[in-house]
This record gives sequence, structure tokens and C-alpha cells, in this order.
Amino acid sequence: MLIKQVTYDHQITEEGAINVRRITRILEDGIEISKNYHRHVITPIDSVTNQDDMTKDLSVIAFTTERKALWQARKDAKDAEAASHAQEPK
Repeated sequence: MLIKQVTYDHQITEEGAINVRRITRILEDGIEISKNYHRHVITPIDSVTNQDDMTKDLSVIAFTTERKALWQARKDAKDAEAASHAQEPK
């Protein structure tokens, strides 16, 4: 019998981002025959709506008001820089 097993590993960075690693295992008669990883990062200004329950729980702890403001300020600065480069004559 084949069984698909999905688990997650999480790591919170100093800046408050959550590194998520999804591990998908395929087991046949209790023996692992396949294992795949998918990694992604969730920042304090990202939505966690479609994330696993543990990521949602960790975001409540990691995504403080201060960290959200810091990430938003970084994003705004990058957006402003990109906009200024887009307006430069070529």
C-alpha cells in the first residue's frame, strides 16, 4: 500500500521571517521509497492564509508590529529605488 506523508520544518530568522520546508514522503508498506523537499520563506508582510497550521501559529509569534513595519519599510525603499531606475533615460 502506498502512503503519502507530508510534514514541515520551520525556522524563524532574526528578522522575523519564517523559513518553511515541506517534506513529502512516499511510503510503500512502511518503507520510504521517495522523499522530496520544497522550501519557501514567509515574511511578516506576507499572507499566511494558505500556509500550514504550524506556520500560521508561528507567524502570530514572529510577525510583531515592529517586524511588520521594518519589512514594509524595506519593501517601500526597494519599490522606490526600482521606480527611480525605471524613469532614468536609457
